[in-house]
Amino acid sequence: MSLTCSQTPHSARFADCWGGLRPATPDALPVLGPDSALPGLIHASGHFRTGGLLALITAAVIARLVGERPTAAYDGVPFDLAHLCPTRFAA
Repeated sequence: MSLTCSQTPHSARFADCWGGLRPATPDALPVLGPDSALPGLIHASGHFRTGGLLALITAAVIARLVGERPTAAYDGVPFDLAHLCPTRFAA
């Protein structure tokens, strides 16, 4: 922060700093899909650094799951959520 502050105009002052965790999965893929134990719970997490980039497609997939519409294709492009299923880490 001292380097950043030294490069700013003298009228600018450092006010605050925040750091947070970026949720990631062991296989580096997000978790998308319904929970097997809690009906109605749909997971959309574990995007790590790609959360902003994947926000629109994640929202579209979750909207289809919530609306109980087929998720076999999105805009004509086939895809399968099995590799993103929340249960893939179950022992």
